[in-house]
Amino acid sequence: MPLDSSRLVSDQYSSTYLYRLRGGKLSFGPVWDFDLAFGNVDYKSSRYPQGWFARDQRWGWYLRALLQQPAFAEMVRQRWAVLAPQVPLLLGYIRVAADALDAAQRRNFVRWPILDQYVWPNSVVTGSYAGEVDFLRDWLHARAQWMDENIRQVDRLDAEPGEGAPSGSQGAVGPWVSRVAP
Repeated sequence: MPLDSSRLVSDQYSSTYLYRLRGGKLSFGPVWDFDLAFGNVDYKSSRYPQGWFARDQRWGWYLRALLQQPAFAEMVRQRWAVLAPQVPLLLGYIRVAADALDAAQRRNFVRWPILDQYVWPNSVVTGSYAGEVDFLRDWLHARAQWMDENIRQVDRLDAEPGEGAPSGSQGAVGPWVSRVAP
């Protein structure tokens, strides 16, 4: 469930690594492959910051089974309680990292001038590096707000799994509403 904070499209079925040290518990990690996450996909409901994604996919059957165990559901809530206060630090880090990468991104987009073009499967075209960074920060902020408001009901499984738009979805984030790809 921690990866569901990114709404990673391939979460729990292809971009997931599980391991167990001899005599230890089954563990997830390391996390990687976030190219289709954080609203950066136009063909799944994961483009929206609202809704549970991994839990509600047809292949998420084992997450739904785990969430029916009160102890597991409470651990998910407790983990979010630890992570949620870190979101402002993450948003700040994104800004610092973007500044540190400024010269590199300029060279990148001189070589590959795609900032004002749709590139599959991106959900928005912002037209600038700063716009891309702002979209990521806005999306993460909206996602954290939604999770804060809904984490208490993470174990409430009252919908059939599938690919519908997330409940409570407004369709996009912030000022990017008019620029969401079809």
